[in-house]
Amino acid sequence: MDRRKNSVRFSNIYMAAAAYFYYRNLHKSYKRHIKQKMNKTELSRFFRPVIIFFILINALCLSCANWLDKKNIDHIVLMYANAILFLLTLIACYIHIRAIKNNNPYAFVRGVTLASLMKLLVIVISVAIYFFSAETKSVYAVITAMILYIVYTVFEVKGAMRINRNRNAKN
Repeated sequence: MDRRKNSVRFSNIYMAAAAYFYYRNLHKSYKRHIKQKMNKTELSRFFRPVIIFFILINALCLSCANWLDKKNIDHIVLMYANAILFLLTLIACYIHIRAIKNNNPYAFVRGVTLASLMKLLVIVISVAIYFFSAETKSVYAVITAMILYIVYTVFEVKGAMRINRNRNAKN
């Protein structure tokens, strides 16, 4: 069991590092390509809450692992769900930024819809794989992951709307 916890800790460190480098490279690449200049603070406001929330949830899962296990919430499942949702949210943010640079106003709506549908399908497939392959199933962990899905979606849409509002205000 200790070996499993160590691998989870290392995977969380790698995920946090990947998030940092992804954010840094995304900012560099889009700084050149977006027609309407987005400054660093706008991109920071878009990504910072998502990254902080990811790190906070992983820290809570690691620090409260025994308590979560007593409540029949598998903390390992919760951490993997958090990692999947985090990656999906970063991909969705990428879709939003590409949609915002398009002059067609419906492109933004299509981007939000595409990102939400993509996230929902990946989560449904992940839950199905978990229920078919797991020996012991933690329904409470899946319910908690669905709550995390809602929170990540709120962060994503709120950030996208903020960037879209700033773009519309400048035009």
